[in-house]
Amino acid sequence: MASKVALLIGSGDYQYPNDFNLLETAARNVAALQQLFEDPEIGGFNEVQVLTHPTESEMRRAIAILFSPERSKKDTLLFYFAGHGVKDDSGRLYFAAKDSERNLLGATAVLASWVHQQMNTCWAKRQIVILDCCFSGAFDPQSNAMADNSVDLRQMVGTTGADGRVAFASSSGLEYSFERKGMDLSIYTRFLVEGIKTGAGDLDEDGAIRADELHDYVSQRVRDAEPKMKPKIIVLKDQGYEVVISKTQPTDPKLKYRRAVKKYAATGKIRPSARSILDVLRQELNLSQDVTEQIEFEFLRPFREHEANLQTYRNALTAEIQQCFPLDQEAVKNLEDLQLQLNLRDEETSRIYQQVKNQINLKSTIPETSKLVNPLLPASVSKSKIIVPSSPKIDISRRQMLRYSALGVTGLGTALSIREILKFVRETNTAFNTVLDESESSPQSLKSFIEKGIATDIPLEMIEIPAGTFWMGTPESETDRNEDEGPQHKVSVPEFYLGKYEVTQIQWRAVAGWEKVDRDLPGAPSKNSQGGSYPVDSVTWLEAVEFCKRLSRGTGRAYRLPSEAEWEYACRAVKPVERPEELTLELWNQQYLTRFYSGNDNYDSSLGQYAWYGQNSNSQSHPVGEKKPNNFGLYDMHGNLWEWCQDDWHPSYVGAPNNGSAWLNKSDGNISKVLRGGSWFSYPWDCRSADRFFISRDDRSNIYGLRVACSV
Repeated sequence: MASKVALLIGSGDYQYPNDFNLLETAARNVAALQQLFEDPEIGGFNEVQVLTHPTESEMRRAIAILFSPERSKKDTLLFYFAGHGVKDDSGRLYFAAKDSERNLLGATAVLASWVHQQMNTCWAKRQIVILDCCFSGAFDPQSNAMADNSVDLRQMVGTTGADGRVAFASSSGLEYSFERKGMDLSIYTRFLVEGIKTGAGDLDEDGAIRADELHDYVSQRVRDAEPKMKPKIIVLKDQGYEVVISKTQPTDPKLKYRRAVKKYAATGKIRPSARSILDVLRQELNLSQDVTEQIEFEFLRPFREHEANLQTYRNALTAEIQQCFPLDQEAVKNLEDLQLQLNLRDEETSRIYQQVKNQINLKSTIPETSKLVNPLLPASVSKSKIIVPSSPKIDISRRQMLRYSALGVTGLGTALSIREILKFVRETNTAFNTVLDESESSPQSLKSFIEKGIATDIPLEMIEIPAGTFWMGTPESETDRNEDEGPQHKVSVPEFYLGKYEVTQIQWRAVAGWEKVDRDLPGAPSKNSQGGSYPVDSVTWLEAVEFCKRLSRGTGRAYRLPSEAEWEYACRAVKPVERPEELTLELWNQQYLTRFYSGNDNYDSSLGQYAWYGQNSNSQSHPVGEKKPNNFGLYDMHGNLWEWCQDDWHPSYVGAPNNGSAWLNKSDGNISKVLRGGSWFSYPWDCRSADRFFISRDDRSNIYGLRVACSV
């Protein structure tokens, strides 16, 4: 009788840490695969042996048993290894065990050619090897091994042998291709598990995931996340491609939806037309919005992560160029190391370099301008003295620069020279902007109250936000717009109270000392600037909700987080219109819509008068209330800290409430929540009134904070 047997080895903990660094995901990798391979509806393996952090002798013995000559020809054997792969001076590959020593590889590690000898003596015709490991060039960037950081897989599988022998390798061998701090699974195994578990690796939809299909799926997903990684597959004969790894259920509605997402979000974004297609399909498949949003979230995650890596490199390069240009040797070396750590291709970093250099050069040529007129200000302010700048305004943001450089969401394209960009500017119709004299503008006079229930010397000031109607979101024409900001929809917001400032550290400490309602609260969570008047940071959404519950119980007033609609309405500081029914979308976009409360400009000083953000924060948060308030008297709505909202994350506004309430899913299983406003770390466009950010509700960072609300 034919058997399916798997040996899963996760080698990540070593006796000699100076020789081999800890690999945190190795044990989790094998546990995830074990669950899938033991499932009779997926892997269907009769026997799955797992070894975590084995010694060299334990590893060698298990491999010998797996590829025993006693195996039947009809057996299917699978060997998976996650750990360090090392090449000696002769180029021979070894698998590192717990007791391996780099200078004694021959005696303390498992030689790959020995493994292939065991495979050659085994009668089983279906043999699968999956290697999720790095090679010698990954451990010493200065060594000559970097010139040859690939492994000849034919050495691994042999030049002769049984039909259907196939080997997978995760990458060409850079250490950072293996794992990142904080990840559950290594990058390669993460998508291996995804392809098998979800059935997405069954590309021809016949109910079986074959070796070539799984490789094609995993390879594409890995390259989406880490373009520098190049997974490989090799077989001896054509039949090797046909080896079945696992089974799927082709009629599974979640699998059908996942395939549709793969088709319509292949570039990392879902266009409005594709969104409509997916919404119709969701209804046809009778899937809940929770389920489909989670599928989309998982599929788009590698694109987001890679975009975040590009942004990290861009931030570092910008800071270095601003400090010293041309770059000195130390800066160049550090940036090269960062590129390796982030797994970015040379062409990507070259484009970023040209784009950042051009942007900084261009910024220095733009004349300083003042703030745009905000049509949402009350009539008393609108009658203030008007100033006309003496030079035409040229507004080119960093993201516009990316567009002109053909750098879309995924960061690919051909960079334009500074001469071409300036040529574009000269051919663009420029215009004079009317602006308000700052000395004559002031916020509306609105009702407020001071909550003294925390402590007599720790006031919490709340501003009454008047009821009003506005169009939430942005049109496709807005500069720096993201697709999750649409479609625009009309929302009527009832009056409510909102904190004049972000919750401060002293307010947090006081309430955190009260009796808990649902969960414990850290008394001093902040990781950024320290001080009572600084906004509290590094709090999760769950902790922010607990803070509101304790505050409510202690004061007798129902405090909560604002809804996303309330937050955007308050940020825009809309002067309520007398006839909301006459506020058409066209009228709103033409007369009322601005990117920031302060106007539309990124480069002049107007945003800096209202916000602490990446260009003026000195890489830290600041005490609340130091910048100017908006028209409702609210401080730091742009920048300082991202602010948690009540709402569950939804990738678009299709189906969003129109009454100002929070958009919550029926189940409590949604793990992602919305944040608004940008932070001290943000670029200007991330501080826009409509910009949205989402993260797991139990995630914390020194750029997350909160502002409380309560109903009237």
